[in-house]
Amino acid sequence: MRIARQWAFGAALCMLAGIAVAQPTGAPTEDTAAAAPANPAYRTQLLQLISDDAQARADLKRDYTPQRLQHDTVSLRAFAREVRMAQKESQERLTELIRRQGFPDAQAVGAETAHAVFLIAQRITEPGFRADFQRGIDAAVQRDAYSRADQALFANRSRALSAKR
Repeated sequence: MRIARQWAFGAALCMLAGIAVAQPTGAPTEDTAAAAPANPAYRTQLLQLISDDAQARADLKRDYTPQRLQHDTVSLRAFAREVRMAQKESQERLTELIRRQGFPDAQAVGAETAHAVFLIAQRITEPGFRADFQRGIDAAVQRDAYSRADQALFANRSRALSAKR
């Protein structure tokens, strides 16, 4: 039981670290050398999603400290449930935006906004979403409208997630 509790605490710390590392800081600003996004309304909707996702993660960090998670397994389970709910909400909103507006590449929404969307997408574990998003990244990279580094990171994370299944 002690090992399971230590493992659960370690997993919670990894989730907290992931929340801190994998979220955009503040509202993205466009690179001055980049062209204006082709779809500023879509960009605005994505920026709202990014802001809401960052706020949900900040609330979780505030409500669940590592000390609390280490000593309270009920809180640990609640934290994991709330993280999954926040990710599910972001996934649903992002899926709907992509369905209506198309893939959020640098030409459509700007490079920094596209990268911030990538930070949300890379945390989503649902295989169908990941496959669709990877196809979008691959097509955008072919048009020089997406970061090759983000493409590689997303593909590597997808491989790692599929190995866990």
